Amino acid sequence: MDAPDEDKDVVLQRSSEEIIATLKTSVKSFLRKSEKKKVRRHVRVRETQGILNLLEHFQELPQLLDPHLQTLVPLLADAFLEHLVREQSSESKPTEKVPNDSDHLLQPLSQAICQLLYTFCKIRGGKVIVRFLSTETRFLELLLSAIEAGNLEADGDTPKGHTRRWEERYITLLWLSQLLLAPFDLSTISSTVAVNGTSSTIPGLEWPENVPGVSVRVISLAIKHLSSAGKESDAAKVLLVRVAMRRDMQQLGILNCLTRWAISMFRAPEMEVRLAQHYIGLLSFLAGLLVSSVGTSDLHQHLEGIFVLAQAIVDSETPLFKIINDSAVARKNAIKMIRTIGILDLRNIANYASQARIEGTIGHLLGFLADRSTPVRLAGSKALSMVTLKLDEDMASEVVDAVINDLTANGNPWHGVIPNDDLKVFNLSSADEMHWHGLILTLSHLLYRHAIPATKLGPILSYLIVGLSFEKRNTSGVSVGTSVRDAACFGIWALARRYTTAELRSVALDTSETPSLSATFTVPLEILKEHSQDLVVQGLAIELVISACLDPAGNIRRGSSAALQELVGRHPDTIIEGITLVQVIDYHAIARRSRAFQEVAPPATRLSRIYSDALVAGLAGWRGVGDSDASMRRMSANAFSKISWADQHSSCSLLPSVEITDSLMRLFNRYNDLPVREASERHGVLLCIAGITERLRPILGISNIKRNLEQNSLLPLQKVLGSVISMYIPVLIDAELNLDKKGAADLSGEGISRVLLSMIPLLRAELVLRWFLGDSISQSSRRSEKEQASMLCQLDIPLWHGGAGSIVPTEALTSCQNSYDSGFPPMKAVTESARTLLVQFAKLKEKESIQSVTEALSNYILLFEKTERATVVMELIEAVIADGNSGRTGQGKASLKSLFVILPLVTDSSLNPKGLQEKIFSTLHWRWTLVNDIETRVTILECLANSSALLTHTTKFTSMIREGLDDYTTDNRGDVGSHVRIAALRVVEVFGRNLEPSDKRGYAMFHTFVGRILRLASEKLDKVRIEAQKALTWATSNEPRLVMWSIAIFHTNLHSHRGAFIKLSPNSHEYYTTLLAFPEHYYLDGLIYQVQWLTQVLEGYVLSADTGSQDVVRASRDALVEYCDTKDIHATLISCALLDLLTTSINDKNERIIPSVLEVIAFLLDMGIVQRSKVSFPELFKLVQKSHFQTRNVKKLEAAVKVYGGMIPIHNGVLKKLTSMLLHPFPRVRNLVAEELWVQTGVGKGVNWTKATQADMAVLRKELSVA
Repeated sequence: MDAPDEDKDVVLQRSSEEIIATLKTSVKSFLRKSEKKKVRRHVRVRETQGILNLLEHFQELPQLLDPHLQTLVPLLADAFLEHLVREQSSESKPTEKVPNDSDHLLQPLSQAICQLLYTFCKIRGGKVIVRFLSTETRFLELLLSAIEAGNLEADGDTPKGHTRRWEERYITLLWLSQLLLAPFDLSTISSTVAVNGTSSTIPGLEWPENVPGVSVRVISLAIKHLSSAGKESDAAKVLLVRVAMRRDMQQLGILNCLTRWAISMFRAPEMEVRLAQHYIGLLSFLAGLLVSSVGTSDLHQHLEGIFVLAQAIVDSETPLFKIINDSAVARKNAIKMIRTIGILDLRNIANYASQARIEGTIGHLLGFLADRSTPVRLAGSKALSMVTLKLDEDMASEVVDAVINDLTANGNPWHGVIPNDDLKVFNLSSADEMHWHGLILTLSHLLYRHAIPATKLGPILSYLIVGLSFEKRNTSGVSVGTSVRDAACFGIWALARRYTTAELRSVALDTSETPSLSATFTVPLEILKEHSQDLVVQGLAIELVISACLDPAGNIRRGSSAALQELVGRHPDTIIEGITLVQVIDYHAIARRSRAFQEVAPPATRLSRIYSDALVAGLAGWRGVGDSDASMRRMSANAFSKISWADQHSSCSLLPSVEITDSLMRLFNRYNDLPVREASERHGVLLCIAGITERLRPILGISNIKRNLEQNSLLPLQKVLGSVISMYIPVLIDAELNLDKKGAADLSGEGISRVLLSMIPLLRAELVLRWFLGDSISQSSRRSEKEQASMLCQLDIPLWHGGAGSIVPTEALTSCQNSYDSGFPPMKAVTESARTLLVQFAKLKEKESIQSVTEALSNYILLFEKTERATVVMELIEAVIADGNSGRTGQGKASLKSLFVILPLVTDSSLNPKGLQEKIFSTLHWRWTLVNDIETRVTILECLANSSALLTHTTKFTSMIREGLDDYTTDNRGDVGSHVRIAALRVVEVFGRNLEPSDKRGYAMFHTFVGRILRLASEKLDKVRIEAQKALTWATSNEPRLVMWSIAIFHTNLHSHRGAFIKLSPNSHEYYTTLLAFPEHYYLDGLIYQVQWLTQVLEGYVLSADTGSQDVVRASRDALVEYCDTKDIHATLISCALLDLLTTSINDKNERIIPSVLEVIAFLLDMGIVQRSKVSFPELFKLVQKSHFQTRNVKKLEAAVKVYGGMIPIHNGVLKKLTSMLLHPFPRVRNLVAEELWVQTGVGKGVNWTKATQADMAVLRKELSVA
């Protein structure tokens, strides 16, 4: 997966100082009021969230906070203590209560501070943050009382007001654990008397005598929160362990009592079984005790009991232990217990019980390596490595052998090498990826601790290399091998860091007991020996290069880069171009996979041939052509061909190199061995074949063929070329045989099409060579130079893409037809297969497939004889008709695109070319008008924009373009017609961009689109305006007879450069001002388009000014008012244009824009603009009445009422109309009418017009003197 262009950590490092400064300022004002020194009681929730958001920036780079922790954490801690002191002192007073409606806006300061402190703990770790908290024991009672008060309230024993959030409990418990590090007895700081053993309130716990009161309170509090499901359970565990391990508490017997109590909790009757979280807390406590007792004999008497408990959790089938074992957290705690017991037992290895427990420890830890939970495997592998490190050499060797044996038995990966392939791809289909992860990670931890002697590194390195390329997919197709590769990266990094160069040189490459290390290297041992003496280090470096450049997972690429850097740095002068290699495969450069493929891998291959061969092998595997992502397979194929040709100077060679032909042979063999169901990998291999074939073109150019001709070496070239082309024929035959089979047809269609397209230079070269060698030398020498030149010119004919502005390759058509006429057609075995395949592939649907098929078909048309071309065109026409008659939307895109591309070539394709062209035109128009299929219309317009037919046959498509610009189709998805309008705008843009200044007819046609473009440039949809702006730009630049006058409001002459207009934001005031000024300042041959274009501008403008986004409405209305104020005539022009637009919309029953036109007229009435114009107000009044006659459209009625309200002072009949609407059937309309009357005349107040009667209306009319 690709990473962003710029890493977040780089951005954070640049802005960290600014963020820290903001953080410090915010915290100070957050805690205390500026005019007072006392801390606040409550703070705003949004302010707390703002500071939390600032802190979250440092999640990726927590070390940036380190210099500031000593300032920020004590500041927050002191404020927290001050708040608690104030809270305790005011307990007897009435509690200040936050109003209920502010509960979600304000929060207590202590709660906010603890949220911040917890975030610090989350970012930097609780062990780091706790060091900055006060260690004064005088705060022990304060913190205890605060959290106890919160617990009482939660239990319902006190009034509300003391509830503590979990962050508060977590921070308080963590702080208490820090205070318990006090170096003197707790009895000296306890404010309560000692408690005897009879006052126990914790079931099952037997208290010893004379326990200090503070100890009882702390232990009770910790046990209460130990079973919590939140983070406070972690802090409670630390607190309970801390108090139990204190020397004074041990002397009182607290440690033994708590240990016995925790173990006894697992012997509860089945009826008293609790939730798993309760037992997880107890296990974490026992694990914490064991870890704290390492190096002492404090828990020696309890080791057996705890070990038996851990065994029961792993092995027992009782309901209690099954519940516990189902939790990954519980299993992880069990691992900690087993690990620590094993380490403690190793101090007393002579004891038989200790020996038995050590063996059990190793057995259990080996079992945990296959756990389904990743954290458990991580803990198990680390624990096993820690125990192994302390074992004697023989036992440690047995553990390592056990891990290796598990790897060997798990999947039997050393068999199943794919035949006919140089790549050693091992069959891991039966391997358990989770078990492999645990085993590889264990080996990595052992290497990191240097627990494995150099003599045993051979098989371990073999498995690390296999692990680095481990890939497996589950039944859903999701990769599940990433964790194994990650563990292998760690292992190689640890190996490079912990082992010397001499130790690595001593590793045996070939052994008889296990698969040899040399067998796992991508590059064969013989080639390695040719380039380097340090075979192990160099071999590891090569594997890391492959992984760093090609692995799909970003963390693996970066991990491999880090391991490579460690390998080069720790073992200097052992790796070929090591320093340069590390600089090329930079940690940041390979973050984006696309960049790693295109910009990192090619430079790495230029450092040495050994890296080139390795990367080619990697690209040919699952990391490249076998990738599940089609886009990455395309990128892999491109990189494969680029790297394969890196050392080939093809332009200077007379023949393709042996390496290239061998590479093609391997690819063809691999393709033929792959089953049809492996569609993705076959697709990747085909793309690689096409990529390599495309780069043969320079060898087959005119200059190279002439040199071969001069040296009389055409025959060897023809033989090589014939053998190369013969490799392709089985692939084409296989594709024909599988045409009717179900599967990923789009993938095979794209791959085969790309291969066919790449073969065209080969076919032309083979034709030319056959022509020269077809007769005797004496006969060929009598051929005229003109004939030879005509034949040779085929070699340099570029591929035909058929884009707008492309030159029709008539020379290629003529030359190819001459070849047919002289009895030298292109190789029939290929052209016939191409015809069959490409016509069938024209039915595909994927965008990439359509593009490849269209390009291939348009170029093979040039190789067909004229009658065959006509036949292919008719087959495509029939396919388009069949797709249209099927009734399914979006069908036949490839056929349509192919027709557009082929259309210019039809002029030489049959005895009646115009008749065939007319068939294509009629078919395209039939498909356009068959059904209102948005997807098909968009496809046709996109094809037209990319076809030279747009310029050669413009008049045939004018109606399509106009209809596309006017498509406002809507359905349940919304304005789907916008997609058609955008596609049509792109067609107009291409048309305008490619017009020649001398093409008067073309410019006249272009100007028929300008009004529609103006309408779309001012409409409410941003994406439509952006495309219309681009299209309109060509109306201001390419046409020399279009003159734009200087627009004062814009302060520039837009006629100078089209860039001035295109740079305007389509949401800006200047943009809308320019659109309004456009009709006034553009002329054509003395004919002013002003009125027509202004009306069309306003047709889209009213929608922006009424229903656009807030910014668009504001900008468009502001520009409209400003434009009308610049000249008096502008007010008249706009008003008259709006009346014309309203008239047209009413006559056409265009309900889409009538409400918006009325809204804009009402707005201009409010601004006093319509009143200054020369518009006919009686006519306006009649039009408004007509617009809402017998309508049920409430929006239209509301807009009409607003217009009436603005016309009250200027037209007498308006009041009568408005008062009659007071009894309208819609209450909403009646209310709006009443509001308008009251605002304009001040009458009508005090009447409920939703229930008004005729009498109420008569009274109002009398007040208004309306008859």
